[in-house]
Amino acid sequence: MKRFFEVVSKDPQRASSSSEPDSESTEGINESPEKNKECEKSKKQNYEQKYVKYWESEFKWLSEGTKGCHYAFCKVCSVDVYIGKMGKSAIKSHANTQIHTKNAGTISLNLVQQNIEPLFSLASKTAVIDAEIMMAVFVAEHNLAFQIMGHLPQFVNKITPDSNIAKKVKCSRTKMVNILRNVLGISYIEEIVDLLSANKFSLIIDESTDISLVKTLCLVVRVCKNFKVHDLFFDLIEVESADASSLFSAVINSFTKNNIMYKQNMIGFAADGANIMMGRNHSVSTLLKADINDLFVLKCVCHSFHLSASYACEKLPGEVEDLARNIFNYLKSSSKRLKDFSSLQYFFEFKANKILHPSQTRWLSLSAVVSRLIEQYDVLIAYFSIAVKEENLQTAKNILTSLKDPITKLYLLFLEFALPFFIKLNKLFQSESSQIHKLHSSVKEIVVTLLECFVRKDYITMFLDSTSEFNLPPECLLDLESIYLADNIQEIDSEYRTLINFVKDKEQILDIEEFWRMVARIEIGNEQAFPNLVKLVFAILSFPHSSANVERVFSQVNLMKTKIRKRLENATIKASLQTKGLLELQNSDCTNFKVTTEMRKKCNKAMYDIPK
Repeated sequence: MKRFFEVVSKDPQRASSSSEPDSESTEGINESPEKNKECEKSKKQNYEQKYVKYWESEFKWLSEGTKGCHYAFCKVCSVDVYIGKMGKSAIKSHANTQIHTKNAGTISLNLVQQNIEPLFSLASKTAVIDAEIMMAVFVAEHNLAFQIMGHLPQFVNKITPDSNIAKKVKCSRTKMVNILRNVLGISYIEEIVDLLSANKFSLIIDESTDISLVKTLCLVVRVCKNFKVHDLFFDLIEVESADASSLFSAVINSFTKNNIMYKQNMIGFAADGANIMMGRNHSVSTLLKADINDLFVLKCVCHSFHLSASYACEKLPGEVEDLARNIFNYLKSSSKRLKDFSSLQYFFEFKANKILHPSQTRWLSLSAVVSRLIEQYDVLIAYFSIAVKEENLQTAKNILTSLKDPITKLYLLFLEFALPFFIKLNKLFQSESSQIHKLHSSVKEIVVTLLECFVRKDYITMFLDSTSEFNLPPECLLDLESIYLADNIQEIDSEYRTLINFVKDKEQILDIEEFWRMVARIEIGNEQAFPNLVKLVFAILSFPHSSANVERVFSQVNLMKTKIRKRLENATIKASLQTKGLLELQNSDCTNFKVTTEMRKKCNKAMYDIPK
């Protein structure tokens, strides 16, 4: 190579001639670079990557570039990324950069906060609504004055300063009353209406006058829910007149207002023995029977027992009852007399029990009074012997004369023996559990026990023998065509026969409702084994056996509407009773009451606009 350069440098002509090619070759050399550039340019245009829309499914932060189709826009970094050469790889490279990673982390945290904060806010709002509803339940359950709501929310906030919920609770007296009426009350009625529309039920009613002389009619329904029989408050209606037609109209209007098809599902009716309720010619029961031919009507068993005891006691001398009242009235009017009587009890080593007051209307309450008089009989004679000498009052002399009469104590001993039979029956049928199946056997047992006191046993046995022949003339019997049997009577009979064989070896000491709940849970082939029989039995258990459940409602009303709260409106009293009904349906109290979603939806500004 060195020798070659030396030769060239020594021959300048050759060098110049070699450096100046001919025109043809020069033109050929000049044309080829331009053509090559055009070819390279066309090749580059063919392979330049454009933006692809479906990349956004993989890269959520990606969108179409603002500078053209060969760019992709990063929403995290707010920059355009050139993708013409590297395509999707350019996007991945950008995603791995430190700046993008940092920006993406910050935005993700902000998004999480934005999504979570509304959830926390909603949860807090729900908790506040629940707190306000449960406060209303607390006040209603314990019959508290509504004015405590002026201080209760602030008091709770004061003793729980770290609670954000307590700070947000705003529940005044007005708001609480509207929650009772238009949230809890309406929720209860909706549930009761659903129950009565889907199940057979009985109606128990009674009328009373409260402390403000307002006459009200109370309606209680006896219905089965989840194979358990409940006595549930239904309505409390103000009535101007307490005649049969007015009470009947009030009952029907209450059912109609709540869209209850009572003619189809109402199977039983019970009330006390008053003429307006149970009269033979014109009463609430006769009017209901005219509407529902197959209605089962029962006078309150407890009232019947009371009347039986009252009629029997009319045969006793009036001095016995007068003695009980006179002794109580003599002692109660003076603290000195009570102290002296207590000293004598201590001296004679008797229990320091007070003398009881006999009720003006309940003869059955006389049993406890009689037992107390017999228990303290010797102390009473000693006390009134001293009182006659010291005070010389005619009342004390009359009491002492009666106490020393042996016939008086004889009558008291007779009452102590006889009255407990009626007390036992009365307590049994005041029970909230189903007792209709015990009505006949329990009454029969008491009747036989009393008859055995003065009637020969062979006569009693003959009288009670169910196998004895009844000589009934043909005209006393119904035609076969007139005898109605239910459509599914054969199905019920077959289920009953199967059940006898199924449970004959099982333990037979269960409560009646518990037993039939067990039967209802029996399945054959993933289906209820005895559906018709269970339905029949729980319909029978829904029959009433007394009106004690209505009297319990009136007792609750008396606890609410007192002398200092006698202006309480009927609608508010009814709402409080409905709230207590919700507690019974949930089998709960104010501490574990379950607030439903529907209740929360009702607790809004619209509840103030609902008419009473």
